[in-house]
Amino acid sequence: MKQAKTLVGVVWQNSAWSVVGRLYNQAGALVTQAMLGSPGGIAYRAYRMEGNVAREITSAATSITVANVIYDTLQTNSIVWPEDSTGYNFKWDVPYTLLKKGGRYQIEITFTPSSGDPYPVVVDVDCQPLLSR
Repeated sequence: MKQAKTLVGVVWQNSAWSVVGRLYNQAGALVTQAMLGSPGGIAYRAYRMEGNVAREITSAATSITVANVIYDTLQTNSIVWPEDSTGYNFKWDVPYTLLKKGGRYQIEITFTPSSGDPYPVVVDVDCQPLLSR
């Protein structure tokens, strides 16, 4: 069984960045677009962490278009995925306006398969302020 891991990163406020990964389903198979088809899908919620208190900055779960972020074959762009030569099957370009202020954030991306139980990918982000913004 694959272990759940929190993705951790540092980004600049109001800047472009991506979440990239190699995703498996609960049976250990690489996730494909068909696995997340109707009635499944992908959605995210984002929280600004103020000490131990989480304040949601999204008004509700926000959908992500499956076809835009899930690849049915592993991608091997070494600039996007320098981890190994095997590749990635998930790349979400985070809306640059999501993190408007510096601070710590948690983004929870929920994958809901067309059959089976939903599972999250959690991204813990340290957002650094830009003096020019």
